[in-house]
Amino acid sequence: MSITHEILKGFDANPSLDTRGVFLDISKAFNRVWHDGLIFKLKSYGVTGPILLLIQDFLFGRSQRVVLDGQASEWTNISAGVPQGSILGPLFFLIYINDLPQEIISNIKIFADDSSLFSLILDQIRCSIEMNNDMQKVSEWARQWKMSFNPDPSKQAVEVYFTRKSKPPDPPELNFNNAPITVQDNQKHLGIILDKKLAFDQHLVGKISKANRSIGLINRLREFLPRSSLITIYKAYIDRTLTTVTLSTIVLGMLALLKNLSPFNTMLALQ
Repeated sequence: MSITHEILKGFDANPSLDTRGVFLDISKAFNRVWHDGLIFKLKSYGVTGPILLLIQDFLFGRSQRVVLDGQASEWTNISAGVPQGSILGPLFFLIYINDLPQEIISNIKIFADDSSLFSLILDQIRCSIEMNNDMQKVSEWARQWKMSFNPDPSKQAVEVYFTRKSKPPDPPELNFNNAPITVQDNQKHLGIILDKKLAFDQHLVGKISKANRSIGLINRLREFLPRSSLITIYKAYIDRTLTTVTLSTIVLGMLALLKNLSPFNTMLALQ
């Protein structure tokens, strides 16, 4: 909501302002938390004494090996990573990346291992310089703290140029990790497809298609199950998706689009 609010504020300005958004991903985020670096940061936040010793005992002294077809490798000490599935793991990760936004001019948003930078464009040249500088700072931070952003060629950093202008400008190129950032018309972020016009058309179509596919399950089982069981299946597999689409569509003023879709008809038939 914070991201879309800022972009829409730019759209509503007079004159309308575009926004550049870059989406990053921390590779194997929880496995890359450097133990010594985490202890250093905990100390800088004032964690000392028995609590710090307890955390060190929780992190250090772990080892791993590979076993395949009865053959085992040598044990190797683990110097990075927080135990996944633990209560403390996510907290340690958030502490570890908490200083990433420092000295970054762009509006940076961090949610777990998904990071994004946004900049409202008042001047194209200045915006591109500031964002490229911010990209460099992110790279330097990752190098210093032994993290890795978008190393997989199939999951490179992506830029979306948010605009509602019929003829948007051609902005200067942005770079990250010594490579041009790919520009796309949309990007899925935290489960929502953000398109360049922030119309959410593709997000809604995707949700509607998912609901339509799921409705086939009820159609196939209609002859074999009682009405109460069909309603239970509907609520478990379809209602959550449909409710999300309905709420999003009300906000966008597109409720009429959904009234003609089979999930609505099925929902009404089951009531």
